[in-house]
Amino acid sequence: MGVILGVIFHFIGGFASGSFYMPYKNVKGWSWETFWLVGGLFSWLIVPPLAAYLTVPGFADIIQHTSSIVLSKTFLMGLLWGIGGLMYGLGVQYLGMSLGNGWVVAALVRVLHMLPKTDPHYNEYLEDYKNMCKAILPLQRSDRLWNVSLRDSTHFGGKEFTGSSLFTYGFAYGVNNGLLDKKLFKPAIAKAWHALVTDCLHPDGFLGYVQGTGKEPKDSQPVSYTNKPDFEDFSLGCFLLAGTEVYKLK
Repeated sequence: MGVILGVIFHFIGGFASGSFYMPYKNVKGWSWETFWLVGGLFSWLIVPPLAAYLTVPGFADIIQHTSSIVLSKTFLMGLLWGIGGLMYGLGVQYLGMSLGNGWVVAALVRVLHMLPKTDPHYNEYLEDYKNMCKAILPLQRSDRLWNVSLRDSTHFGGKEFTGSSLFTYGFAYGVNNGLLDKKLFKPAIAKAWHALVTDCLHPDGFLGYVQGTGKEPKDSQPVSYTNKPDFEDFSLGCFLLAGTEVYKLK
C-alpha cells in the first residue's frame, strides 16, 4: 500500500510541478519579474505551509517548539536559494540561454576540477554537469554550433560563438577526464571546434558571431561574422579554454 501511495503522491507532485507554467501564456503582458513574484508567492509561501497545516498533525505546535536557530538557518538557506534563482534568471535575461548556460557548464567544470572527489557534494555537481551536457548535446545546430536561444531557432536564431566555445570546453574536459562518453561526445566536439575555427575565426584573429551586452539578447543583435561586440572581447578567453581541452583529445 505504501508503494502505491508513493506512486500516487509522486504523480500528483509531478502534475502540479508541470502545470506551474500553464497560466503564464495568459499573462504575456506581465514582466518576468511580476509573474515569477506571483508564482513564487503561491508556490513557496502560501501553498506549502497551508498544505503542511492540513496534512501534518500538530504542524503549528511543531513550528512553535522548533529552535529559533533551526528556523533562522532554514529561512537563510531559503533566502540564498531564492537569490540564486533570481541571479540565474537575470543571467539568462542579460546573456541569453546559450551564453548563460555556457557559463554554468564552465563553472561546473572548474568546480569538479578543484573539488576533491571525497567532498560530500562532488557527486551532486558531477550529476548536474552530466545532465546539462546530455541536454545540450542534441541542441547542436546542423552548422555545428548552438543558437543564442538554445531550443528556439526562431528566437534570434543563428550561430553564437561564446556559448558554443564554452560547451566545447565542457564537453572536451569531460571526455579527457572520463566523465562523458567519448563515442557520444567526441564527434560533437570535433564538429564544434571545426566550426569555431573555420566559420568564426578571422585571419587576423578577430572572432565573429560574438554576442554583445544588453538587457536582453535582442539588444546585442545582429550576431554576425563581422559585427563587433560592444565590450572587451571576453570571448577570446572562452575560445582559448576550449582549445586547451580540444588539444588534449586523443
